[in-house]
Amino acid sequence: MKTEEIANNLVTWCNQGEWQRCYQELYSPKIVSIEPEGTPNNVSNGMEEVAKK
Repeated sequence: MKTEEIANNLVTWCNQGEWQRCYQELYSPKIVSIEPEGTPNNVSNGMEEVAKK
């Protein structure tokens, strides 16, 4: 998927209120989210942990 296609899908889905679809279609299920040090639970691994944030 090209950058322009990703951007167009992202805008379309958000405008339609389908923001969850962005996570399902554009993010890896192995996602790692890292917040600044000092933040409680600053590392989240996988879509399930990220969704809990």
